[in-house]
Amino acid sequence: MANTDCIMKTVLVFAFLFVLQCAKAPEGAIISQVRGTASVEIQGKSEPATVGKKVNAGDVIITEKDSEVDLQIAGGGAFRVLNASRITVGALAQKSEINVQKGGLLLGLKKMKADEEFTVRSPTALAGVRGTSFSFSADRNTIAVLTGSVQVERQGKALQLEPFQEIQTDKEKLESKKLSPDSARQLARIGEMKGIEDLADFDEIQKNLSVVILEIEKENLNNSLKVLVVQENVSIRVLLEKVLSKNNFDIITADDGKEGYKKVIELKPNAIIVDFLLPDINGFDFINKIQTEVVDNHYNPVFILLSDKETEEDLFKAN
Repeated sequence: MANTDCIMKTVLVFAFLFVLQCAKAPEGAIISQVRGTASVEIQGKSEPATVGKKVNAGDVIITEKDSEVDLQIAGGGAFRVLNASRITVGALAQKSEINVQKGGLLLGLKKMKADEEFTVRSPTALAGVRGTSFSFSADRNTIAVLTGSVQVERQGKALQLEPFQEIQTDKEKLESKKLSPDSARQLARIGEMKGIEDLADFDEIQKNLSVVILEIEKENLNNSLKVLVVQENVSIRVLLEKVLSKNNFDIITADDGKEGYKKVIELKPNAIIVDFLLPDINGFDFINKIQTEVVDNHYNPVFILLSDKETEEDLFKAN
């Protein structure tokens, strides 16, 4: 009887180990959106890039001048292959890698565990990340960070990039600098990608996107920017006020739609950041009210909606 119990326990242990081996993290990526004409090379054979197609290690994604491809990574996160690009997908699993031969990428990646890695390579540099959102251009030799941090390596030298910084990887010396207008415009598009809303740091992405979009608008106006933040949540409102003030924006706050509407009438802010859910009005309705009753040929503010990830339709409207 003792021998039988021992054999049964041994069988159960092997069965458990077998299940653990089989229960690997999901691999690869799924195409979620295609704009224009793009293709995927699978084992040397070219196929049209279509929504729902799975992309695995070794596959090559090619976009034309008028096309882009969005993909959702099976283990979490998303990336966009920008126009006129050629990228080779390495493993998209525990140890993930993407090689950019030409063109560029936008990426939003999940927070990774200690044993996980994600690297992006180009002919001039390597970027290692552990959960961040950033842009990577092989043509412009530029890496720019929206959230998190990126470890940039080249010829044995390394530099860590923080949010709102970029680096030129073809320069003799690796050094970070403030985002250029071109990089800011690229990063502002990260919020369009499907799957970004599922990341744990989605709130951080939204906050930093607000800063980037407003920086672009400030440059267009060529002067200081007056920003109204309509947000009931005190902690989020204070956080936005703190971050935007550091970037030299003139901040106005309101905790509901009624007060926000009054301040729009009185102060005419250049930009309005409004929460999706206000205590007295829906964020979409607040924006529609301003557009209908206040906006005219002389006053047309920029609107930024902080989505609460309610539904896919809501996210589409927010974008």
